[in-house]
Amino acid sequence: VSEVLVQQSSSVGELVVDPFCGSSSVGVAAAMHGRRFIGCDVADAAIELSRQRLADVGTLDDSTPLPKLAPCRGQAALFDIAVGRA
Repeated sequence: VSEVLVQQSSSVGELVVDPFCGSSSVGVAAAMHGRRFIGCDVADAAIELSRQRLADVGTLDDSTPLPKLAPCRGQAALFDIAVGRA
């Protein structure tokens, strides 16, 4: 479902935002289809799982730092993955 929504709602290179990213199904779909992605979640465990899933599709490696931001209305973390940049 995420892949269909990403493809129908955005074009290659555009930004996809998921304010409640969980395990980043939308982020993975965005990465697989050449979109940039911003996701956030209240749970640090969800952010770590997102990091692992995005690394699996080649958009993020383990050395990429994720910024630690002050909570914003309960959001624990925010990250921006640029896809398709060398």
